[in-house]
Amino acid sequence: MGRAILGAVLAAAAIAPAGAAEVVFRPSLSFGVLHDGNVDVVGTGRGDDAAQIWADLAVDRTGPQSKLSFVYTPSYRKYRNASDLDYFGNAVVLSYAREPSRRTRTVVNVDATRSDTQGIQSYNTDRPLTFVPRTTTYRFLGDVAGTVGLARRSLIDWEARVQSDRYDSTDTTTYINSASVAALGGWRYEVSERSTIGLALRVDWFVYEDKPTIHIPDVVTETLSLSGTASLGRGTDLAYGAGASLSGSDGTTQTSPAFFVTVSNRRSERMTLDAGARQAVGTGTGIGGGSLDRGAWVGFTRSAPMRGLRSAVHASYWFRRALELAQQASGEVRTADLTGTIGWTFNRYIGLDAAATFVDQHSPTNGTSSADTNYASYGILFRWAIRGR
Repeated sequence: MGRAILGAVLAAAAIAPAGAAEVVFRPSLSFGVLHDGNVDVVGTGRGDDAAQIWADLAVDRTGPQSKLSFVYTPSYRKYRNASDLDYFGNAVVLSYAREPSRRTRTVVNVDATRSDTQGIQSYNTDRPLTFVPRTTTYRFLGDVAGTVGLARRSLIDWEARVQSDRYDSTDTTTYINSASVAALGGWRYEVSERSTIGLALRVDWFVYEDKPTIHIPDVVTETLSLSGTASLGRGTDLAYGAGASLSGSDGTTQTSPAFFVTVSNRRSERMTLDAGARQAVGTGTGIGGGSLDRGAWVGFTRSAPMRGLRSAVHASYWFRRALELAQQASGEVRTADLTGTIGWTFNRYIGLDAAATFVDQHSPTNGTSSADTNYASYGILFRWAIRGR
């Protein structure tokens, strides 16, 4: 599957006329030795040493009005003692942005993963996070959004989103597979070239797989919010929204506040910063039905093109409470995840990094919970950029 996807992307990139777009293939191979603080993910767990090897097969296509990035990452992890947990993982991440004018923009984001590893990645820092007992997870998200200039100062926003979360069954935990579909439509008025304000309506439909002893009805959520954007200068953009959500399931409803604020800084290609906070209704933690998710996140990267220091930090904190709807078990969980790397790029080809992860999760309403966990993982990573890119 991975070779077919990579071949399709390379073929599509090659279609562009000469000079119309720059296509760069950036393959790399990495090897790391690490200590996994809790191979069981939740509970008191057990730590173990491991070795991991992975490849990043990345393609960038940059044109006058668009940019496409694609990465396929196969990986294999081998444990020293818990050999029964050795696993092979896959991740595919694609992003595309086209901006033919200042007032018209289209963005596509797709990621699909199969992994035994849970936690923050660079492409999902802003998503609600809850650690569950170790299992193989299959996650997919596809999102298409855009803005169209309708009149001299009017903008129309639109978005369509599909998400799927599936889990391999285990003898000790019942996981609830879920899928969701969302659509958004909005209008904004350009107060100036640097700021806008308007209204947006979003509809989410959450669907849950039936289990032999568990039935969770579908949930439909409608969210109306006042939203806007502002340019803060020097490559920094602000987006915000505040409103209310109405969730319904099997004849019962719940109203909850909804808000978001995000800050993005793209002052240079070598240094990026994304941060934000949000409260919204989501599909849930994977053990149970829908949840009201409130949290904040930050992601920072600094790269060195030829030689020098590079670093990355991704962190999030989420408080997730089960919706008060029909046949919905109550419960709360709070999750903090901090991942950081720091290293040195020796030349175009070779780099060495130290990485560390800290996880803290607990359920304040349930006393001692099987979801509680607290541990740290760390390791040393060697990276070889095969083509010197």
